[in-house]
Amino acid sequence: MPPAFPAAPSKSPERIKFEEERTKRLMRIWQYNYIFSPIGLVVCFLILYPLTSTYLLINTRIDATVWWTPDTLLCVLIGGVGQLACVVPFGTAIALCWPIRPWAYREKKVVRPLGTLYVALVTRGENVQTIINTISRWPALTKLFPPTTTSDPNDTNKAKTRNIQFTIILDSTPTATTLLPHLPPFVRVITVPSSFTPPNGGKYKARALEYARREFGLGESDWVLHLDEETEIDAFGLRACVEFAEGSGRDVGMGTLFYNTRSHWHNPFYTTAELTRVIGDFGGFRLPLALYNRPYSGWLHGSFILVRGAVENAVTWDTECLAEDFWFGLQAARLSYTFGWIEALAREQPPRTLPDLFRQRVRWFSGIWSCNSSLTRLSYILTIFYLMGVLHTLYVILLRETPLVLPRWMLLWAVAAASEGVWAAAFCSVSQDFDEGGVGAWAVLGHVGCAVLGVPCYRLFECGVLGWAVLRPPRGFYVVKKV
Repeated sequence: MPPAFPAAPSKSPERIKFEEERTKRLMRIWQYNYIFSPIGLVVCFLILYPLTSTYLLINTRIDATVWWTPDTLLCVLIGGVGQLACVVPFGTAIALCWPIRPWAYREKKVVRPLGTLYVALVTRGENVQTIINTISRWPALTKLFPPTTTSDPNDTNKAKTRNIQFTIILDSTPTATTLLPHLPPFVRVITVPSSFTPPNGGKYKARALEYARREFGLGESDWVLHLDEETEIDAFGLRACVEFAEGSGRDVGMGTLFYNTRSHWHNPFYTTAELTRVIGDFGGFRLPLALYNRPYSGWLHGSFILVRGAVENAVTWDTECLAEDFWFGLQAARLSYTFGWIEALAREQPPRTLPDLFRQRVRWFSGIWSCNSSLTRLSYILTIFYLMGVLHTLYVILLRETPLVLPRWMLLWAVAAASEGVWAAAFCSVSQDFDEGGVGAWAVLGHVGCAVLGVPCYRLFECGVLGWAVLRPPRGFYVVKKV
């Protein structure tokens, strides 16, 4: 007899109603980001400039009469070269001001009719309770596009229907007996046999996705919405995916991921670590899609990505790379497929322990490094300049005997960069708290303070993890333990 697992936590009617509407409420605010983000950046600058000039220029002197000093070259190398790792200089600030239009595709005509949308959750089945919690939202999604009851092509209700199939891809046969009794009848289960070996030796999650791709038998008009086992989507997100598939004319879509389904701010370091990923969604993921219709190098989410069947069949998932999402994005971009941003949210949870966080990041960095992308490797190497900047600052404060002399334009540049970081942390932290609901004003302010101070600390941690991943790559695919 399979072990029993509790049903997804029950919620009050008020909470259920809030969760049904929370994405829409946030998007109603975000659609004015092109107004309040520039204001926020200016306010941060106006606060930070006098604060820095008065209190933070320790052992540093600003000379307004010159444009260059002997100390300027080293500071330009440390700060300027680090900017080369970005999509464009001050890319995060630009991305936070780039208009967010949640309902843009809803207003457009259908460019490509949607065949079948496969909502595909991939798992090894080790976190059964997490899967139960995730799929507890799926029954409501089946009502979003009910099946048609007539064959009349002129029926107005028929135009509102879509063929959406909910699927769980199990990468472990023995686990099926544990999970199957807890699944709704409308969920299809694809179990990857242990004997399946892709032609190019695909492993781990990529192997499971490749088997599912073959089982789906995707046509050019079909789409797959890829989800991890903890990724929760709502009606707004699913509808946005349908509208993107039909109205964007693009081949691959990504959306914003929040990390507040469990343990939101229970541990400030873990929450801050995931907050950097939300910030990255804007500057590292969304901006290049807006500018070039393709990702920066191969940056692609492993979850909440929407892929057209023609792209899946052309690229496949047959890879040994531990970062199969990055590898897929890199290959799709090289084949000139176009990418776009889905203005919607999906929600996940942060790691619960430091070893989980460390091993997860090591797998990502090592897998991405193994893709042999020169641009990506260069961007990783350039992150060392962040560490060099911290070490240089400590040297000036603690060891240097004479003051550092810099021109005023360098102070303006440094404050502008700091303003970008502060506003990005504040914007994303407040957005997650608003989305979570029930977070008091003082708690929101406290979270902003933790984010502003914590993001630089996590960046240092990330530099160490990156070095470890390159020098000691992992031998397997580690799955983070979840609730």
